[in-house]
Amino acid sequence: ISENGLILRAEPGKNSAQRALIKFGEAVRVRRAESGTTALVDGIKGEWLIAEYFGETGYIFSGYAKTYSELSKSTSPIKSSDIVAQWVGHRFDSYTKVPVTKLDIKAGGAFTFTLFTGGDGGGFGTRTVDGTWKITGKTLELHAAEGNQRIRYALLKGRLILAEDSPSDAHRTFLENYDCEDRKS
Repeated sequence: ISENGLILRAEPGKNSAQRALIKFGEAVRVRRAESGTTALVDGIKGEWLIAEYFGETGYIFSGYAKTYSELSKSTSPIKSSDIVAQWVGHRFDSYTKVPVTKLDIKAGGAFTFTLFTGGDGGGFGTRTVDGTWKITGKTLELHAAEGNQRIRYALLKGRLILAEDSPSDAHRTFLENYDCEDRKS
């Protein structure tokens, strides 16, 4: 995704209404629009894709979006010292007013992940998922202690990004809260 973010639009077209701004490095679920026609936007050739982001469905321009396979050329091998820290997500800040999504990656291969569970009337809830992590080349793999939940991340420009082109249901716990985060400490 463009480093300035990517606009999720109501309809295909640069002048269509904006539904959301997708931050750099965040994952979105994408499928090809039925027409599949090529477009030229700001001199860049691409097509309008149907995308889902935070429950909103709209369109993004493929010329500004990248799959993890395309971005992986820009990622570097990961060392423990690169990732042992607390990573904070800002996905729900506009609702919660404080960052609540936190991934605490601990030395020795354990992690604690605090997830936003929703809320109404100004209140909200969280839950904690514990598990283990390991590094394989350019990816960090998280495995939840309960169930078969797992996910892979990579480091890109100091941020953890989803390291998969097509996330599966085995990622549900993680993806609902955490697809791109900033290092806090």
